[in-house]
Amino acid sequence: MKRKNKQTPGKKRILQGTAGFVAASLVVIGIYTTMQPKKPSLIEVPHKEVHTTGFEDARRDARQRQSFLNALVNKDEIPYCSSIVYDHDGTKIIDYYKKQMARVSAPDQKDYISIGGTLESFKEGNYDMKVASVLELTEQEENSPIFLGRRPFEGKEFAYMNSKDLRAAIITHEGAHLMQHAKGVSFLNKIRISEGVNKGRIRHQVLYAAYEYDAHMQELPRLLSSEFNVSPNHLNIVKVKFITTGLLLKWSASKGSTLEQQLVQEVITKSSSIPLLQNISIPSEFYNQPLRP
Repeated sequence: MKRKNKQTPGKKRILQGTAGFVAASLVVIGIYTTMQPKKPSLIEVPHKEVHTTGFEDARRDARQRQSFLNALVNKDEIPYCSSIVYDHDGTKIIDYYKKQMARVSAPDQKDYISIGGTLESFKEGNYDMKVASVLELTEQEENSPIFLGRRPFEGKEFAYMNSKDLRAAIITHEGAHLMQHAKGVSFLNKIRISEGVNKGRIRHQVLYAAYEYDAHMQELPRLLSSEFNVSPNHLNIVKVKFITTGLLLKWSASKGSTLEQQLVQEVITKSSSIPLLQNISIPSEFYNQPLRP
């Protein structure tokens, strides 16, 4: 994998959402989970050699996952990416976050704001893909790793994926999060976001959903333009995530502060200016897949 530019995330702030927000989130998750096809686990590998391990090999044998990822994106240029890291037990991303915390912990600064996820959520490697971004360290054009936990290899929700789908997800969606971390987001600068979160005017879940929607906004046009030859399932799942996250943001804005409403309005307005994102549709049969546990 070719890489560009420099290097990079700090006690965490967990903000409670309202019961209504949680309920709406569960509806979104429910819609997404009903659409997963089916298939699938163990230790880890050094980060160097590149050979032709296949996705199914990596699914069966965790020792092959790092070399599979190395080969998967070996010829791709991902701006602001320092490395792709397989993290079987969650220790790598947790250690990375702790190093970023140390950078933020000045005497007058007790907390940091994590863009989604808590250290607890990464234990045992039970997560999917993640750019470990801390708000206070954004907008510095630093490089960061993309971490992959066990879920893309072992989770039922990823069983539909082929190697082209996984490569596209890493480059387009996680690549968008790298850009957010390095350059910031257009809908609000980090000082106003930080003040909003610290004063309770921006809920953590809404902030996370705004970052996700913005990432889908960058990801989906690249998939629709056939830059990546992804499976219909992957394309439709990304469409559903884009649509449902937008609906969730609009719903939450009606319950939020003026600043939160402004943030959501900025994000939604940005998406309406992208021609490929207008009139997104999903085949009806996609909703008729059998419910999966």
